[in-house]
Amino acid sequence: MTPGPTVSDYVWSGAMAGAALAIGLLLVTARTEDGQNPWLALSPDGRQYVAMAEHRDAAPPFAYRRVMPYLASLLPGRATTGLRLVSYASLFSTYVAALVLLRSRGFSRPVSLLALSCVFASTNHLLLYQNPHLLEAFALLLPDAHDARAARATPGLVRGLRRGRGPGA
Repeated sequence: MTPGPTVSDYVWSGAMAGAALAIGLLLVTARTEDGQNPWLALSPDGRQYVAMAEHRDAAPPFAYRRVMPYLASLLPGRATTGLRLVSYASLFSTYVAALVLLRSRGFSRPVSLLALSCVFASTNHLLLYQNPHLLEAFALLLPDAHDARAARATPGLVRGLRRGRGPGA
């Protein structure tokens, strides 16, 4: 049985998550309310969530997704700023949770960072930086929590993967 994550693992995970978030913010141009072209302006979906964060009505199915716009509405400033902050905080939290999970399962720091880098570099993930007014970044926290429970339930699979062999090794 592998020991739980150490304080050092949490500090390292936070530092790496912060670095990943900074890289994403520096490399990807985000949509804004006054974007200069359709690719940089708010998407129709983003406009629905901005309306909800401003306590206005939104069309279904957007109207049923209330948590992130509500959290954004609690923050000072404009709704678009609140949605961005919730998205970026969600990405940071997801990165920390994933790295701590990998470390707690016995994966080395380089392997954990490589795994995060592979996810980070995917086009779908980079779109979360390009359109931070949507809910997808917030939704990433749920699979991390599920994966942590699944990893505890299947230690043979994790041991086998860590050693480079198949399930149950």
